Amino acid sequence: MNYPPIALLVAVVCVGIPRAEAADERALDQYRSELQGLRTEIQGIVGDAACTHDSECKAIGYGSKPCGGPRSYLPYSVKNTDVPLLEGKVRQFNALQRAYQEKVRIFSDCMMVHKPVVTCEQKRCTKLPKGPRAAQREP
Repeated sequence: MNYPPIALLVAVVCVGIPRAEAADERALDQYRSELQGLRTEIQGIVGDAACTHDSECKAIGYGSKPCGGPRSYLPYSVKNTDVPLLEGKVRQFNALQRAYQEKVRIFSDCMMVHKPVVTCEQKRCTKLPKGPRAAQREP
């Protein structure tokens, strides 16, 4: 059979689109899987963020907003945390999340997330809620 060239072009395009979409979805699944793996590793490194004094508590920018800057801050204790390992894993997570956001074209509100005051509450590093008490404790 002789098909007009346009019919062949339409057939090739229609067959190619589902394959491209499937490949993109597999790539996105890979990003999601790697992000979840890093998230689990980071939570393991931080552990329960046990502390005895406020001076042992810190916060690290965690996650990436599409406009730049951290999505939030993760409290941790320097007492029981391998800080260089945590910093490396968080950098890796943030970079991968940025790449994922670019791939799927995620937007955000572009609001800057301020670094929270972190304190030792009930023997655990905790972010203080915004408000008068947090403002009083800031150095």
